[in-house]
Amino acid sequence: MAIFIVMPIYAVIGLAVAFATKIWALGVLIASLAPMLTVWTAAGWMAKVKRNKPDYYYQHRFKLWLAENGLIKSRFIDHDGFWEIGRDVPFPRRSAKGNRSNQPVKKVGV
Repeated sequence: MAIFIVMPIYAVIGLAVAFATKIWALGVLIASLAPMLTVWTAAGWMAKVKRNKPDYYYQHRFKLWLAENGLIKSRFIDHDGFWEIGRDVPFPRRSAKGNRSNQPVKKVGV
């Protein structure tokens, strides 16, 4: 994918160098080797980014960065703080004896 992006750029640069220096071999050399060196360097950089990370780590980090900068809607939970359910839930009170209720416990099957 990256080769298709950088190849036209380096082809134009190679043609410009070839026209400027009148050495066509130098233009062809730049147009053919520079994209390969760019892809090789980018692959090494991506390997360094990926090292000791789980699968799809850098894609998730990139999407999180886009969401933090407001470019896309976040699909991640990015809340920092306490969670609420929107209502108060009363806790059950215990009696003085430690039982949860004052009613006798029903035994099933006896």
